[in-house]
Amino acid sequence: MKYLKKLKLLIFLSIPLLGFGQENEDLEESSTHRMYISVHGGGFHASKKTATYYDGSGDNNIVRIISIPTIYDQIYNKIGYDFYMGDYPLKPRYKIGVNLGVDAGWWLSEYTALTIGIAYSNLKINETFTFYSDNPANPFGDPLIYPQQILGTEQRFQFDLGLHHDVGDNEKYMTFFEWGANFAALKPVKHEILVENSLRYNLMYQPNIVNNAPRTEIGFGIYAAMGCRMSFQNNMALDFGIKGYLQKLKLDDIQGFMFSELIFLRFVYI
Repeated sequence: MKYLKKLKLLIFLSIPLLGFGQENEDLEESSTHRMYISVHGGGFHASKKTATYYDGSGDNNIVRIISIPTIYDQIYNKIGYDFYMGDYPLKPRYKIGVNLGVDAGWWLSEYTALTIGIAYSNLKINETFTFYSDNPANPFGDPLIYPQQILGTEQRFQFDLGLHHDVGDNEKYMTFFEWGANFAALKPVKHEILVENSLRYNLMYQPNIVNNAPRTEIGFGIYAAMGCRMSFQNNMALDFGIKGYLQKLKLDDIQGFMFSELIFLRFVYI
């Protein structure tokens, strides 16, 4: 249901983009001056470089949270031993995120269209870190290890401006290519630890102690896509494709060029 609400929001935001391309009432209008609109859904595989923001060793530090006396006591009561920080997650990465979007295009020729689109992705992190505790039965041996979870959620909005080009003369099946410029907005909305499957602690905010309010970061880059278009009515089609983004992104002190991919299914009304 929450993804349906996001899709409705994207459609609403796209309405101003469509005004410039409204067809007039002349049914004789040339096919090279039509617009189209589409909605798509897919799986977004984000670069793991920015996922290191959620490993619990940066500004949203696990050690600082467990140093709060009340939190330490709550965890101690669960574990039953004095404990300390063990290992942070090794090479954290995002799970495949749900991507929803709306696109519009204006045909410049029979095969080429100017396109504009916006999309929303919801990305999640679920990694493991550990607490250590000295083993009372073997104080000079290996410590006791208690695996715990670190969780994160990030929202991304993508804005694309580029070209769409069809290849082939088959009215039912065509190959298409797309390329252009991209702008992105990233915002962490959740970062917490789950201890012993019952205690949750927000790493971004603890009253009077920690207040790392998440900021929206802006990035930019280019994209390219290819796929197959299947027309099943005169003015409707279904696209299946893959899209790659090369973007310069920043999240806290993590920044650089990053590559992400999207596999999508798109319903097109021409």
